[in-house]
Amino acid sequence: MLPYSLELLSDRLKGIHVPAEPFDPNGEWVHDYSIWNSARAVDAKSERLGSLKIHRKLMPNGNIRLQVTEIAGLAKSGSGVMKAGVSCKADDLCTPIQWKTDSDVLDQQGKQVDLTAISVSRKADDLKVSGLLSSNWSLFDAVQRLPFDSKTIEFTMLEELELVRPGQKLSSGATADLELGGRMVKLHSFEQIGRGILPITYWLDENHRLIIATGGRRSYLLDSVGGGKK
Repeated sequence: MLPYSLELLSDRLKGIHVPAEPFDPNGEWVHDYSIWNSARAVDAKSERLGSLKIHRKLMPNGNIRLQVTEIAGLAKSGSGVMKAGVSCKADDLCTPIQWKTDSDVLDQQGKQVDLTAISVSRKADDLKVSGLLSSNWSLFDAVQRLPFDSKTIEFTMLEELELVRPGQKLSSGATADLELGGRMVKLHSFEQIGRGILPITYWLDENHRLIIATGGRRSYLLDSVGGGKK
């Protein structure tokens, strides 16, 4: 039987292509993910909602920079676009230092809807947050660099670099042997629970490449087109 978090995506798993080549999570890389609404009813099918691209760059000062573009469908058939440039520490949680986000709404023709553009620049030092800090996008980088048997980490998460979610815990989880893209792949997982979120499971291949992140009604699947290649 599939783990519960993957059972919700059972109609999509065989279409995921897992690259066979080596992967260095500490280097520079680009990951492309498709975003899906996980099926929960009997005979229901997952629905594609949008896409996420994360580009990890190494900075001369030893920090890293994440360039993020997320596009998600809206109820009225338009789409919301969020772009972020995030300077982060190269630590276990890819701690955000400072960032700039730009968001807007596009109509069905791909044109910007009037008065929807928002630009925000912030620094972590401006936040009243104690303890370790991460963000939902930082975690896509962080889990790839953690040992599969990593001890539980407690932290505060910035959801989309805006909403403060304290009391988060990230722990090593189960393993699963699955057929993905026509071949058997062993996946390792990390489980995230915490205040203000539904549980999130991150599934990685043996090269530490993040293949699936799923939680609540939204799941991120490594795109067979982008393949997570640099």
